[in-house]
Amino acid sequence: MTQPVDLQGKFTWSGTLEETGIEAVVRRCQRVRLTGRLRLWDEQRQQEIIWLGGEPADVEGGDATQELLCWRRGAFLASQHIPDLSGQLTEGVELSGELAVGQVQRIARLCSDFRLSADLHLKRSTGDQAQVRFTHGRVESASIAGRPQMAMQALSLLAAWHRGSFRVELRPLFGEDMLEAPVFSDKSPAKGKFDVTGIIDLNLAKGEVPSRRSHPAPVPSPHVAGSLTAQVTAERTAVPTQSRHPEPPPPRRAAWARAALWGLAGCAVAGALAAAGWLWQSRAGLETRPPVDAGRGAPGASPGLRAAAAPARGGSAPAGEAPPRSPEVQAQLELALRLLQEGRVQTAQHVLAQLRRKVPHDAEVALVERQAHGEMGQAEIVLVGSGRAVINGRHYAAPQRLRVLAGLHLINGEMVRLSDGESRQVRARP
Repeated sequence: MTQPVDLQGKFTWSGTLEETGIEAVVRRCQRVRLTGRLRLWDEQRQQEIIWLGGEPADVEGGDATQELLCWRRGAFLASQHIPDLSGQLTEGVELSGELAVGQVQRIARLCSDFRLSADLHLKRSTGDQAQVRFTHGRVESASIAGRPQMAMQALSLLAAWHRGSFRVELRPLFGEDMLEAPVFSDKSPAKGKFDVTGIIDLNLAKGEVPSRRSHPAPVPSPHVAGSLTAQVTAERTAVPTQSRHPEPPPPRRAAWARAALWGLAGCAVAGALAAAGWLWQSRAGLETRPPVDAGRGAPGASPGLRAAAAPARGGSAPAGEAPPRSPEVQAQLELALRLLQEGRVQTAQHVLAQLRRKVPHDAEVALVERQAHGEMGQAEIVLVGSGRAVINGRHYAAPQRLRVLAGLHLINGEMVRLSDGESRQVRARP
């Protein structure tokens, strides 16, 4: 449901082109990241152009910016409009409805895609309330039950709210106190800062995080109308060039083949020597390796994960039970839990998706993946005593209460499962 816009109110901006100039109108609509409509008219003609996230949508049969810059006289009216959850522009400035699974994530993506400056109000069926403020599509602040929260931490907690109602209200863009963004600003992260609001392809083996945008967008000059049109068109159409036909591999050489044969021969000799040594040790009654302590498990893993991964003491894993996890899988699972604790939900989801492809039958990995998507609900950890507690790799001082996602958590080295609505007391260690 949407609230109609007041065309005479604070969500509009109007004037004459003789006083303001079409270049100034275009620049201001870009800086405030207008999502709405811009109407132009004079004695002989009129035109209406839709704006989405600070950029004019192309008109039929031509470029929207080129059409705009042809206007030199007449009047203009810019009005804000909010899109619905499907991305269609409505006639109002407010959007409301009932919460459902994944609804908070869709609203956050809507504000990001259209670069909205809006306030999101959430009311849970239990009576809890929360507010999130977006400015130009980015989360500026958030609060749950009247208490301020870190933006990403708040979104990860609110992702589990799927019963209740929501209301999204646009903030006026054309007031004097409204913050304006640069024209066609580069979306790549600033130097030395890490943007955790998008999906990131982590290379865990090398520890590399690739840039979200490898080709920076050109910044057009706002002074000359012709230059503005040409550079805006270039920014829209510029895409990284890719070669469809990869270069053929270099021809194989005889020296390479000889080196490969020598390598294979060396591997065969080494294998034969290793087999002979193993047979000699078996006959002598020697152990090839020490027995595995079930309480310790794989080196480098935390105690909770080692206990879940190692077989029972005194024998091998029972028939039908999943084999012990490798140290790499355990490390990635701990990484996902730490990312969730830090509020980096989308990055954790990406890590867990890669992990699920590697170990599709691991029940705990599947549980943490559901936890990352907000399907398990919310829980609470109450730290009592004096000292500190380590929760998912982060240190917290007691006493305090922590709102967390329901599911698995690594608390003081032990894997603990919290159900929806549960409040678990944890004693801190000096």
